[in-house]
Amino acid sequence: MSNVFATGKTAVGDQFLGREQTVRRICKALYEDNHNIAMVGLPRIGKTSIAWRVCEQIEERIERSGEKVLLLMIDLASEMTFESAWYTIIHALYEKTAELGVQHPQLEKEYRYFEANRPADYQTVKIHAEKFLQRLKKLDIRTILIVDEFDSSIKQFCGQRYYYEFFRDIASTASYAVTLMLISRQLIKCIEANAYGNSTLFGVMDAIT
Repeated sequence: MSNVFATGKTAVGDQFLGREQTVRRICKALYEDNHNIAMVGLPRIGKTSIAWRVCEQIEERIERSGEKVLLLMIDLASEMTFESAWYTIIHALYEKTAELGVQHPQLEKEYRYFEANRPADYQTVKIHAEKFLQRLKKLDIRTILIVDEFDSSIKQFCGQRYYYEFFRDIASTASYAVTLMLISRQLIKCIEANAYGNSTLFGVMDAIT
């Protein structure tokens, strides 16, 4: 058994102890109920460890059921901009569709755009990301996207509300089959307060503190 008292890193496998009720609650919300989740907590309290545990359990459910669900977790703090984050997301989702054996010319076309154009402006990235996600919906493929360190958006999104609105739209519009989980130290409403004008991303999230 690995050291359960290790600190300073994500607890995975047999290092993860307790909090199973929270894990079950989040798994049910994301996987069964398609509810968007905002998980908020102090630094070093175990948010990322909980998210990894959630991923482990949802992956097990996907494997047992054989459902076409793409599960992806990214660390926003490791990205430089909104655009680079979506390059990472589309690249990873495309690879996961290949693992499912799913092929479609529209997915291929949008993926090739991201491969050939990095970085690009917001509007262009938005258009191609939307087309990719819409095609997944038409192929009856669900996406569960977990974004860690969402506080980083305060700097990376440069105070522009349309970045937050894009996340809101893909998580709440019938054109997409995306369920979103955001992990942060601050309330989403407080993070959005840095945006010029206003955004209502927090309005489509169920809070877990």
